[in-house]
Amino acid sequence: MNMNEVKMLPKILIAVFCGPWRTQTRFCGPDEGGQIDYDRIDAGIEKALSTKESGLLIVGDGNEGRDVRDFHIRATSCGVEQVFTCYDDRANTLSDAQGVMAALDTHPRLIRVQRIVVVTHSWHLQRARTMLANELKSLPEYDLRIEGLGVDAGPGPTAEMLLGESKGIRDYLAGNYGNSPVGKPVGKPVRVLWPQAK
Repeated sequence: MNMNEVKMLPKILIAVFCGPWRTQTRFCGPDEGGQIDYDRIDAGIEKALSTKESGLLIVGDGNEGRDVRDFHIRATSCGVEQVFTCYDDRANTLSDAQGVMAALDTHPRLIRVQRIVVVTHSWHLQRARTMLANELKSLPEYDLRIEGLGVDAGPGPTAEMLLGESKGIRDYLAGNYGNSPVGKPVGKPVRVLWPQAK
């Protein structure tokens, strides 16, 4: 890579955490009539297009890679020039944070990143930022500033979702994330792999 190419690499990474599917009034998976939710990716696209020296990273996806593929097409068709993806079938916030970390650690076009803007729904932002900040501690060579862009569009979270957010942060910080059943994730397809709430 020559110096001119290096100068074109993104300094700001807009990291969109794929979200739950929904109807007009509630979050629910495709098995319950939910459809792909474009609120997060559209906010990420808008941010990437309005931010110089940025790249867009799409991580997560509880829908077997369909969201990542669909969002990538949407971003490039809207004119975002530098789009990166990381699919992880674990489909949880921790795997999204670890996807950002893996992209930074392995993708040569992300070597200049100095700032990450996490894009997710506002009610999910604290957990996403907490996990990302802690996971990135394992990459000491990066001195990164992490910011959040909360999306308020779409249906609001249920009380159960908000409790799950609080529990997710507590469990993560205590080193217990994923060790206790919390029920089926909201807005994702039903899979046998997910523990059932008791």
